[in-house]
Amino acid sequence: MNAVHFQAPNGAKQNPVCADPAYESSIVNLLPKLGILDGEHIMLKATADSATNLPVKKELDIPDSERWCKDSDWKSDEAISSNTDATFDKNCDSVTDSLAELKQMDEDSQKLMENTA
Repeated sequence: MNAVHFQAPNGAKQNPVCADPAYESSIVNLLPKLGILDGEHIMLKATADSATNLPVKKELDIPDSERWCKDSDWKSDEAISSNTDATFDKNCDSVTDSLAELKQMDEDSQKLMENTA
């Protein structure tokens, strides 16, 4: 059995057993594989209940900021940009060369097809 309902999720239409203060824990102990009790996921409810019992810290300690990469030698934006442009140009040249080669192969194949027809 995965789910059992002894009352509506809002607490209405209760079975008399729900009035017992130990109702939820008794049902969970009797049915350890039960996943849902009265429309609530048992594990989620237990997690939420334990989270609400955690001590609340009134102030958040935020450490002083510091560089993540203290010893890095960062290139300027201009150096990165020129390197990126050079890489882009190189790749464009490669694509252009490949397209020219494909065009030549297409022309050669058209000639072969004309000769065989």
